[in-house]
Amino acid sequence: MNNDKQGHFFNHYDLWINNNLLRQGLQLVLDSLSPGCFHGKYVFFTSDNYYAVLNHHYDRKRVRFVLLTDGNDLNFLSEIPMYRIPARSTPAEIKSFILRPTLFGKKPDRESESIVFTNREKEVIAKVQSYLKDATLKEELAEAYETLMKVSKDYQLKQMKA
Repeated sequence: MNNDKQGHFFNHYDLWINNNLLRQGLQLVLDSLSPGCFHGKYVFFTSDNYYAVLNHHYDRKRVRFVLLTDGNDLNFLSEIPMYRIPARSTPAEIKSFILRPTLFGKKPDRESESIVFTNREKEVIAKVQSYLKDATLKEELAEAYETLMKVSKDYQLKQMKA
C-alpha cells in the first residue's frame, strides 16, 4: 500500500511524508487527539510531495492543507491555500495548531511575495523534484541544457533569499 509516491490516509488527516520517522511521530501526535479536536480533514505534506497532493484532487473547500517546512516557507508553492508549520514543531505545538490553526497563520514577508515563477519554471521545478536525471529533463522538456541549469540555479537562489 505505501510507497514514496503515496499518502497515508486516516479519518481526520492524511500524511504525505516520505520521512518515516517524521511521519510516524506526527501520526502518534495526531492519534493522541480526540476526533472532536479536528476541524475538518487535514492534509500534512512535505515539499517533495507537493505535486502528489495537488494531483490527488482534494476538495479545497473542505480540507486544510499543512506544509511541513524545514526552515524555508517555500512561498512560491501557492496553487492551494495552506498553512506552513516547521517540521521540527514539538508535539505541543502540533496539538496547539490543530486546536487553533489561525494562530499559526503567517503572512509572507515582502521579499518572498515578489518571487513569482512562470508556469514553465514551475513545470521544471516539478520535474527536478521528481529526481529525474538532467539528460531526461532535457529530452522531456525540450530545453537546452544551459536553460535548464539556469532555471535550476535561479530556483536555488530564490530559495536562499526566501
